[in-house]
Order: sequence, then structure tokens, then C-alpha cells
Amino acid sequence: MASGMRVGAATLLLGALLAACSSVPVKTQPGTATPALPPIMNFEPVAWNALPGWAEDDPAAAWPALLASCRAPRMPPAWGEFCRAAAAVDARNGLAQRALIETRLRAYRVVTRNQDGKRERFDQGLITGYYEPVLH
Repeated sequence: MASGMRVGAATLLLGALLAACSSVPVKTQPGTATPALPPIMNFEPVAWNALPGWAEDDPAAAWPALLASCRAPRMPPAWGEFCRAAAAVDARNGLAQRALIETRLRAYRVVTRNQDGKRERFDQGLITGYYEPVLH
């Protein structure tokens, strides 16, 4: 997988995962400093070419995973039209795949602000993922 694909896919995955996050109150010990409040996260729509590495990404490398997601029983019905269109695209045609993604989906940038509303940039973060094996 190309480095750009990992960056582009990571950006989209991070946005989806952050949307599902919620904050947990932090308990402090008496006499200790109050921890900083968590940042406020917003999602801003951006052009696809604004995503780092998007132009260099190879959509064909991720196409089998996308099609597998479309076949998942928990895929929301709202994705039906997109998934039917994706299934009709040649798995080797990266240009057609890119065109479908860019015309049917929106890219978002995760924007973080401190509690005063000032924009902040975070170069590090923590993502928690879960894996559930299915045995047959």
C-alpha cells in the first residue's frame, strides 16, 4: 500500500473514530492541578485534493475492503446506492474508483479548538480499535 494511501485512509478513519468518541470526566486528587479540558472537535468539509496524499493514493488498493464493507450486514441502508455503484466499477480501474468516491462522498477535516474557541493542532493522539473474530 502506498504511503499516501495510508495517510489518506488514516485521515478518513481518524475522522470516523473521533466522531464516535465521548469524553469521560477526570477525577483529580486534592491538591493537584486540574487537568486541561479536552479539545472541542468539529468536522469541516474540504475538497478531496486538500487531503494530504489523496492525489497519490491508489483507490484500487482499498477497493476490496470497501466492497466487503458494503456487503456487511450492519451497513446502513443509506449506503445502498453508493455500494451498488461501487460494485459496478472495475476493480482494476483506479480512475473510475476515484471518480466515484469524489462525486458521491464528502471529505472532512477534523478541526480541534480549545475551550476558548481558538484553533489547536494536535500531532499526536490515541485511537482505540476493537476486533471481533467470527468463527465458522
